[in-house]
Amino acid sequence: MPQAATPQIVQTVGPYKFLSCYTEGTNVRALGSASTAGSTMTVQSCEAFCNGYTYFGVEYGQECYCGNSFGNGSVPAPNTDCNMVCAGNGGEYCGAGNRLLVYSDS
Repeated sequence: MPQAATPQIVQTVGPYKFLSCYTEGTNVRALGSASTAGSTMTVQSCEAFCNGYTYFGVEYGQECYCGNSFGNGSVPAPNTDCNMVCAGNGGEYCGAGNRLLVYSDS
């Protein structure tokens, strides 16, 4: 039986490039301008939802957040902390609990 592909951190999607794994903010969302969630979440669907924002991030496998700046207390974390696969694509990582895989268009 063939093995499933090892999940990867998507490096680029549209005009966005992978930035880092980030923590949530202190009593605020790391990216708090807009959000969506769903069982079909992928890095690509989050990018489409957040188009026009400076940053987007995927979290907890099925959550998507957008923003133009980071909330207070949000700091880079080891990329290995962002180890949950996307609900809509088991070949991609989509953050983890209180950890976002963040992408930037700059």
